[in-house]
Amino acid sequence: MPGPEAMQRQLVQQQTGEVFMEWLAENWFSVLIGIVFVGMHMFGHGGHGGHGGGGHGGHSAPDKSENDPDRRSGHRH
Repeated sequence: MPGPEAMQRQLVQQQTGEVFMEWLAENWFSVLIGIVFVGMHMFGHGGHGGHGGGGHGGHSAPDKSENDPDRRSGHRH
């Protein structure tokens, strides 16, 4: 049979777990949003191409189209 200190420690752990589960049940949506936020910033799939630019599929500047007036043609006088 466990001693009084072990029983008290077990009771405190049980109460702590119950408090955490109650807090999680009340705040599950905020926790989910936080996980999604961190995941998108770590893996760079948040629509801004990730941090650092190079490596795995960073977005580069688009080529100028042929109808762009700022585009230089090869023809010179």
